[in-house]
Amino acid sequence: MAALMATSAVAADRMVVVGGDDGLPLAGATVLSDSGLIVGISDNDGVVAVPEGATYPLTVRSMGFGIVTVSEPRGSVVLPVVEYSLPEVTVSNADRPIRRIIWYCREYTTSATPSDTMQVYGEYMLETFNTDGKVKGYKSSDERANVKASRRYVRMARPELPDSVFIPSEDDETLRVFSVEGGLFNPRVDKFEETAAIRGGGRIDSVAGKHSARAIMRKDNGRYMTTVDFLSDHKGHVWSPGLFKLLGITMDFNRFDVGSCFRANDAGVYDIYDLLYSSMAVETLVRGKVLKWAFRSKDPVKMHMSIEFYPIEVTSHTVDEYKSMRKDKSPMKFRLPQTLLPEIPAAARLKFVLDAD
Repeated sequence: MAALMATSAVAADRMVVVGGDDGLPLAGATVLSDSGLIVGISDNDGVVAVPEGATYPLTVRSMGFGIVTVSEPRGSVVLPVVEYSLPEVTVSNADRPIRRIIWYCREYTTSATPSDTMQVYGEYMLETFNTDGKVKGYKSSDERANVKASRRYVRMARPELPDSVFIPSEDDETLRVFSVEGGLFNPRVDKFEETAAIRGGGRIDSVAGKHSARAIMRKDNGRYMTTVDFLSDHKGHVWSPGLFKLLGITMDFNRFDVGSCFRANDAGVYDIYDLLYSSMAVETLVRGKVLKWAFRSKDPVKMHMSIEFYPIEVTSHTVDEYKSMRKDKSPMKFRLPQTLLPEIPAAARLKFVLDAD
């Protein structure tokens, strides 16, 4: 597995990712090489610059759409629409103001240095609690995910050496920092209301940020989808959280797109009860002393992350019930959602090899 994706290689192929329903560009789509490395994330115009030397076939994925395999360079990729049919849900009442949400999460991270590449595939069962306002006895920190079950798979590749595949130990803090378990990436339960343009019959609309479009919304085929660019207000489209600097790490985020796919309704207002799933597409450059022993490199490490969050169960509870549940530390069995997208091929192969051992 070549490590040529590590640096900002010259872009040989320019690909535009569009939806199969209307031909409009898709922001936040991820493109993976045959070896399993994430080689690019589409911008607000659906454009992905595929690095020179990327190994074909490529896999292209985007929230709310089917997966397409590209066997050779091409100018545009059309993703088919995925239709969903789900049962109705029950909304909480005032006597049970706290929502408990059980999530299935799938996380795929690839990183590269001039010499090494690494792929980490993780699956998690998560628990969060939230409310619509202030509730006495509720701790807002419980909006952050509590990991109730996890399993991770790793592949390391170095030049002239056989690939190393393994299941990391539970106390491997190096991998934990750069994962959902590290606490930076959490499922979001934002509320959205259709814009006037979409209420008026438009299929797509956008909201401007300081430097680029902050949000792109589209409604079609019974779905309402949003893609939020969390770096649109950051100068140079780069964000470097101070938290990591306390750990001796500098993380420069160049892409941080959060998507949500809802079941469309007539009211035009969407929350957790309408959410089919959400996703994150992240690109970051990592620097710091930790890299010397974590990645055996003094050079910056380019990381791409593709994360999916699926709500499995939403229930409403009293404050006393909530307090009892948040103290429960027992593990949780894995449950898969009806809306689950197919696995990334490289991740499926990695799981097959390690689970067979």
